[in-house]
Amino acid sequence: MSKINVDCFRKFFLLVILVVASIIQVIAQEGSATLRGEVLDPSGAVVPGCGT
Repeated sequence: MSKINVDCFRKFFLLVILVVASIIQVIAQEGSATLRGEVLDPSGAVVPGCGT
């Protein structure tokens, strides 16, 4: 391989790695969460209609 071909291959390979890493980051950001709990007033009583 000539020097130019090796340089082009390296640049292409790095570009592919960056694209794959970016795609993995985007997929990892998909979120699904559930919050559960109770809302209490200052005296410790449950506030009606604010819990699950």
